Amino acid sequence: MTKYVFSANGSWDETVLRAHLQGKLVAGVYPLTPNAETIFLAADFDGEFWRRDILAVHSAAKELGVPVAIERSRSGDGAHLWIFFNRPVPAAQARNLGFLILSRAMNYEDQLPLASYDRLFPNQDTMPDGGFGNLIALPLQREARERGNTLFLDDSLEVIPDPWSYLQSIPTVSIDQLDAWVGSVQKATFGRNEEDGEDLVPPWLRNPSRTSTPAPIIEKPDRMKIIHGQSLFIEKAHLSTPIKARLKQLAILANPEFHRKEAMRLTVAGTPRVIRCFEEDEKWLSIPRGCKLALEKLARDLDIKLDWEDQTLAGKPL
Repeated sequence: MTKYVFSANGSWDETVLRAHLQGKLVAGVYPLTPNAETIFLAADFDGEFWRRDILAVHSAAKELGVPVAIERSRSGDGAHLWIFFNRPVPAAQARNLGFLILSRAMNYEDQLPLASYDRLFPNQDTMPDGGFGNLIALPLQREARERGNTLFLDDSLEVIPDPWSYLQSIPTVSIDQLDAWVGSVQKATFGRNEEDGEDLVPPWLRNPSRTSTPAPIIEKPDRMKIIHGQSLFIEKAHLSTPIKARLKQLAILANPEFHRKEAMRLTVAGTPRVIRCFEEDEKWLSIPRGCKLALEKLARDLDIKLDWEDQTLAGKPL
């Protein structure tokens, strides 16, 4: 099949769009404009857990008040989450909004991390030298539609029968709304006072990962049982989802290979964004012993008493 691609900053060719909808070709779009702006943001999810992950991200976006649309991908083994702007906005600002939503979803999601998350479109803040950025296929291509793909889905991941009315009903995001969402996170994360422009938190105490504030813990136990063995085994009984998510975050590391590829404009497909160092079964959640100090600090912050049981082997002196 012929594939025809065109840039978001170019003129929209009605003939190409019609052929795309009729299944004669597959049209795609480069989100980035030469002046580093975009008219939409899309997050790509692929893999076994895409349904669970995209619903978590969708819920996080709704909680923030960000209007989003879910579209099943061409392969049928994933989905895209779309945010539309009413005019071109800085790509860096749009991507910050995407990272905010992803971070919030990871704070609430029990099965961390969002393993099916692949990338954002656009995947760069500025136009790369000698390129156009990354390409995303447009939805509603006829051949894919006939297979049940490239269609928009509702909150239950059921196909929306009238995509045109649905798309018309989705509010677009203004630059003022974008600034408000991203600015509120910067204020919460970095302690920035918008009125006087001064930082309330010195730079050496700011969050280096620039993530949003953690999800609030409403339900928490008075005590947690910890078995100190080859790992730290935490009994999961009576632990709420936010508590388990916060414990798992202690054992999640940024994957340097992912960020290396992203910086070099290489594909990050199949390369996880984060590395999970925890394991769990029906009864126990285990994290590395190196997380002990962080675990104790978390327990102090949440006023939870830790009941330790030492199962380590001291060995026999010779």
